[in-house]
Amino acid sequence: FAAMAQKRMRRLFAYSSISQAGYIMIGIAVATQYGIEASIVQIIAHAFMIIGAFAIIMWLESVGIRSIDEYSGLGARSRFASISLTLIMLSMAGIPPLLGFDGKFLLFSSAISANMLYLALLGILNSFISIYYYGKVISVMFTQKGSKHIELNMSVAIVVIAVLAVIIILGIYPQPLISAASLASSSLQN
Repeated sequence: FAAMAQKRMRRLFAYSSISQAGYIMIGIAVATQYGIEASIVQIIAHAFMIIGAFAIIMWLESVGIRSIDEYSGLGARSRFASISLTLIMLSMAGIPPLLGFDGKFLLFSSAISANMLYLALLGILNSFISIYYYGKVISVMFTQKGSKHIELNMSVAIVVIAVLAVIIILGIYPQPLISAASLASSSLQN
């Protein structure tokens, strides 16, 4: 983790996007309507999660916080930004009741239903590994005292609030998104 601490958070989330693309490929590899539906849900979930994450990261970079080490004490310096980034990372890791969990659950279920258990197991293993990395960042944000309070600007706050609303509301009640994805996937199958 020490070597990763010098890296920028952007890089961590870029690697996360590669991982998310792998999850999406599970549904495509399954090649069923259910798999495509699951991929569509995950694409939409990831789009919202990455928009929220990069909104916070770019804002933090604009106030001089660039490396993971500099996130130390962020929980005390900007409670809203740190809690929001935590919820986004937990959703990316697939923790319920957030939208990222629903997407991964559908993807892994589609692999199991298509008798591709190995794909589901690889996806689950990767999810556990991502929990470790996200957990390290979350730990850094909340375990140390922050020095100076920083205020999230209004435009970033609005974007983050909208993203969190989608991640939480559709995480708890994903049926509208699943129905739309089902409709889209059925039109792709025809």
